[in-house]
Amino acid sequence: MLGERITSAIIFRKGVYAEAAGDGSFNGAAWRVAAVAFGLNALGGQAHLFALGGGRWLAGALLAAGLSLLAFALTARALPWLARSMYGAEVTFEGVLRGLGLASLWSAVGLLGLAAGLAPFMACLTGPAHLLALGAMALAYWIALQELSGLRWGQSAALALFALLAAGLAGLTANLLASLVWGGA
Repeated sequence: MLGERITSAIIFRKGVYAEAAGDGSFNGAAWRVAAVAFGLNALGGQAHLFALGGGRWLAGALLAAGLSLLAFALTARALPWLARSMYGAEVTFEGVLRGLGLASLWSAVGLLGLAAGLAPFMACLTGPAHLLALGAMALAYWIALQELSGLRWGQSAALALFALLAAGLAGLTANLLASLVWGGA
C-alpha cells in the first residue's frame, strides 16, 4: 500500500494526496516517508563535511535531518491555522501531516549531493537534478494542499510557498550551525 502511494505520488496521480490525507492509518507512514526523505537529503546536503571527517558529516546530517523534521512538524501545525485564518478553509493537522508527508518524498533526491560532496565536479550534474526535485516538491506540496483543502489554486500555492520557505529555512539553519560548529560548511 505504501509503495503504491509513493509510486502514485511520483507520477502525480490525481487524488493521491487527498486519499493519504483521509486515511487515518497513514500517520505513521507519513512520518516515516518524511523522515527518510529528509534524512537522505541531509546525507547529501552535508556531504561537504565529509572532507573534515565522517563523524562530522554524519553529525551534520543528523542535525539537518532533525531540523527538517522539526520544520515539517511545525509547518503541518501552522498550515491549518493559516488556511483557516486567511481563507476560511477547514484543514486539519493530521490531513496536512499525511498529505505533505507523502509529498516530501521528493526531498530524497538530495542524496545526490553525495556525488558533488565527494567529487565537486559532479555538481554540474547534481545541481540541475536538485532544482528539478525542488520544482517537483513544490508542485507536490501545491497539489497536496489544494486536494486536501479544496482551496483555489492560487490560495493553495500561497500555503505551499509557506511550507517550502519553512523547509528552506531549516536547511539554511542546519548549514549555518554546521559551519559555526565545524568551520567547514
